[in-house]
Parts: sequence; C-alpha cells; structure tokens
Amino acid sequence: MVTPQEVLTDSAQTYEQKNADYGASWLAIGEILHGLADGEPITLREPRDFVSFGLFTRRMDKLARAFSGEFLSSELNFEGLEDSHADAATYAAMHAATFSLDTERVTYENDHDPEPAVDPRYEAKYRELVATEE
Repeated sequence: MVTPQEVLTDSAQTYEQKNADYGASWLAIGEILHGLADGEPITLREPRDFVSFGLFTRRMDKLARAFSGEFLSSELNFEGLEDSHADAATYAAMHAATFSLDTERVTYENDHDPEPAVDPRYEAKYRELVATEE
C-alpha cells in the first residue's frame, strides 16, 4: 500500500519537474484572464457559461504551457510541445461544440415526492412558512 506521505512526496517531485517545464503558468492564467476582461467582473449565469469558462481556462493553460515550453525552457520533463498544442486544439473543439448547448436544454427529473417529509410536530409552522413564500 502506498502511504499518504509517498503520494505527497511523488506529487511534490512532479510539481517541481512540471514547474521547471512551465514556470508559474498557473499564476499567469489569472493575470491573462484579468487583462482580457479589462478588470471587469465576469458573470456566469447558465451552466453553459460555467462550461465555457472552464474550457477557456484549460485552453489558456495549455497555450501558456506551450509558450513556456517552446520559448522559455530548454528541455521538457513531461509532455512534448505537440501535446500541449493538440490538447489546446481538442479543448477548442469542445469549446466550439458548447455553443450548440443553447438549444439543447438539459432537464432533470426526480421520482420522489416533491413535498419534503416534515416532522408532524413542526408541520403547522412549515405550512405557514411555505404559504408566506408563495
């Protein structure tokens, strides 16, 4: 069995090697996104907005890693440059596909009673509260 300490030690070594490849690209992404938004807040309302923002962030991460690996590192420890560019292309295709989600609304159904179980001792107060909310 692998111990938690071994997992943490391996993870620290992987971090050091990847950081040597990519530098602090993970920090740069926040600065880049902030700059692109011109300091304005970004509002995510719909599920597609969250998916899109997540994919955009992943694409930016891959591009920053590719830039660092191509122009700032002399030797890479992990994935090659073509991997970062291929990953960025894949995320771009996924991102493009999200725009069709606007017409495909996901609906969720549950098969349980919409009325929550209420302790009989509190039922009258519950009904009173529900009535005032409606």
